[in-house]
Amino acid sequence: MDEFNGFAVRLWFDHDTQQWEAMLVDVPDAFISAGGHSPEEAITELRIAWDLCYSGEKKPVSEVAVSAA
Repeated sequence: MDEFNGFAVRLWFDHDTQQWEAMLVDVPDAFISAGGHSPEEAITELRIAWDLCYSGEKKPVSEVAVSAA
C-alpha cells in the first residue's frame, strides 16, 4: 500500500479480542497498529493511526530512507 510510504501491512484476526488487527511492519522508532470489526475497518483505523503518528513536527519516513536502511 503506497499510502503507508511502502511499509508492509500485516492483517490478521485476533481470536482473543474477536476483532481484526492491522499493523505496519518495520517502521523505525514506532509501533503503529489498529483494530476493527472487519478488515476494512482495521485498515481505516490504521490510516488514522498513521496520520496521527506524523501529524506533529515529525514527518513520515520517506521511501528513500526506507530503501537505504
